[in-house]
Amino acid sequence: MEFPLLRLSFVPLQEVFKAMHPFEIINFSMISKRTKGLTKQMSFLSRYSIQLGIDKELDIVIDGNWKKKKTGFFYIITSDETANGKMEENDWLQEKSYERFSFKYSENGQIEEWKLWMGRVAEIFNMESMKTLTMYTDMYDMESIVDCLKTHVKSIEMCSMSEKEAGKTNGEQVAEIMNNILIKKELNLFLSPLNNDFDARIPKNLKMISIKDAKWVGYEKLLDIDCRKLVLDESLLTNEDWNSFIKKWIAMETHLNLQFLEFYLSSIEEFRRLVLHDIPHEVIDEEVSRRLIG
Repeated sequence: MEFPLLRLSFVPLQEVFKAMHPFEIINFSMISKRTKGLTKQMSFLSRYSIQLGIDKELDIVIDGNWKKKKTGFFYIITSDETANGKMEENDWLQEKSYERFSFKYSENGQIEEWKLWMGRVAEIFNMESMKTLTMYTDMYDMESIVDCLKTHVKSIEMCSMSEKEAGKTNGEQVAEIMNNILIKKELNLFLSPLNNDFDARIPKNLKMISIKDAKWVGYEKLLDIDCRKLVLDESLLTNEDWNSFIKKWIAMETHLNLQFLEFYLSSIEEFRRLVLHDIPHEVIDEEVSRRLIG
């Protein structure tokens, strides 16, 4: 017996949609132009959030609440042909959480399949803003990935970029992401080395910025950073730079949002002698003396 779903009025139709999980919603939208149009009218879909992962496998994760459970629906594009069509699920009753994994192999290649589903998810869930982007920048054709992100994504809450092999990252493509997509809360760059002339817009008013190889962060860029927590590793900033910066920070001439600063020191005694020599300070605990908390 067939159920005349498309003949329902909007309110009961919306209740039917709410009973569907995200994979079912996407599949329904792909039936025809009419079903896609109906799906895009469901305003509750914007309550879901999207996470993107680029590693050996590429994944799109749709997070939200379904049937009164915290859920994560993982669409995984794999290079393993034997995994094509495989479904896995985890249901934790006590925690009221649920995960479902759907694996897809494509003869056209992982990137093309990922781009296809990126477009579908962004359109159906009206998602110009993504929750997280976690990616290895030296795994695939970055230019194709960057173009796809620029097309579908306007902003990301947390962006983390790493590399499998040091020195294989194209700094221009990293800058393309930073210059064209608004990063709202957290930026992690675990990349080395980026050229000293690496030119990217550093996002403002973040909760945290962490840069593994910070040789490209000169004094002027340091002054331009705006975040609550800043972690810099392998910086080439001079003692004079740090002295000037700390004075400006204390005088509230810069970095008004900064609450936590962490960077590498070869010697705390040398730092006190060469940087803090004319700055009032107190070492509270030698075990944590490499951190300045303001």
